[in-house]
Amino acid sequence: MQGRVFDIQRFSVHDGPGIRTIIFFKGCNMKCVWCQNPESQKKENQILFQPNSCQGFGDCIAACPTHAISKNKNNKIDYDKCNSCGVCINVCPTGSLSLIGKDYSSKEIFEEIIKDIPYYKNNGGVTFSGGEASTQIEFLEEVLNLCKAHDIHTNIETNGLFSFEKLENIFRKLDMIYFDLKLFHPESHKKFTGVDNKIILNNARNFSKKKFPILFRIPLIQNITDTDVNLQDFICFLKGLNVSKISLLKYHNFYENKLDGIGRTSEKLNLPPYPEEKFIEIKKLFKKNQIQVV
Repeated sequence: MQGRVFDIQRFSVHDGPGIRTIIFFKGCNMKCVWCQNPESQKKENQILFQPNSCQGFGDCIAACPTHAISKNKNNKIDYDKCNSCGVCINVCPTGSLSLIGKDYSSKEIFEEIIKDIPYYKNNGGVTFSGGEASTQIEFLEEVLNLCKAHDIHTNIETNGLFSFEKLENIFRKLDMIYFDLKLFHPESHKKFTGVDNKIILNNARNFSKKKFPILFRIPLIQNITDTDVNLQDFICFLKGLNVSKISLLKYHNFYENKLDGIGRTSEKLNLPPYPEEKFIEIKKLFKKNQIQVV
């Protein structure tokens, strides 16, 4: 089984216990406006352009078979014309162009994972991230089976948008599940992520009811997900599930450079990094409601 991955990150300590290898799946069934990995949203491969290193030699312009590249340094690639063939990458002398997305077999990905086995102490292992790994479920299951056969700890970071009935047995194979909750109100959720949240909330209930090893997470985006109403709604929801701990993810604006590189500059939120004083205030709110922030 082939799957599409856009990055492999090694020696991570923020995406599960211990030291971990993160496999970033390409393709997502949401379009969150604050997405920290916007290059992951499309399943198709994409060309990334880094203008700061471009010297304007023009080799790529001459080589492009679809005439998608211009001399305009700030908007070099016309992504409506680009078919991501990669010819431009091969002729770029400065490495300013690169391909986002690579196809692997499950065995090839597993070979990447086992390179780091010596570091998987204290429940270290592999985390499947994205994008959304559940959108490539057959590929994910094959890699999971290989990991379980070698006693490698597995975790997934998921948006929860999938059929629980179809994927329950596959999720049972995971040692840990990081489940993101974004907005409680359905209309707000659809406005900022592109989809309704009915399936997501139902899946959260199912995971909790059936005692999956789950940690819920809430990304904190200024004036979007961190409003009093949204947080109080989630506190009530989580207490109804007998949840005693949660993770809060602070917004950062590093992703904006990625938007520049894939021709989506106009989609920036233009927000500063998340204020620490607000983060502490929200942690106290959850603690007051007997929910520990981890």
